[in-house]
Amino acid sequence: MLYPDTLLSGQFQRQSGPVDVGGVLREIDDASAEESARRLRMQLAR
Repeated sequence: MLYPDTLLSGQFQRQSGPVDVGGVLREIDDASAEESARRLRMQLAR
């Protein structure tokens, strides 16, 4: 996991195992919905 106080080393360790594609797609959908709501608020604030 990456946290605000995580020190970045420039090193990468590949992890093997199953990938939660559904979880990734949910995160993308959530971010898209948040951006749509933000844009709507910006339009209404004009």
